[in-house]
Amino acid sequence: VIAFDVGGNGDLILHNKNGYLVKPYDIKDLINGINLTLCNSNSQDIRNYARSRAEELFHPDKVAQSYKVIYTNLLNQLSNK
Repeated sequence: VIAFDVGGNGDLILHNKNGYLVKPYDIKDLINGINLTLCNSNSQDIRNYARSRAEELFHPDKVAQSYKVIYTNLLNQLSNK
């Protein structure tokens, strides 16, 4: 993944680990990121890390648990009013 380091991209992409974070709106850095990504001899390592990170962050059990915490907190707040 090559993305500008704006919004939530920095939360998901770890620079040079599972993608390339481009300095915001820096076209030269974007070109650099594309070149490095295309010529990277460690591309398999990056893909493996990206997959493991995605599984860690977005595994259905983890997402379900996060929603459960949100709903529980919301219900507790509503019942305390």
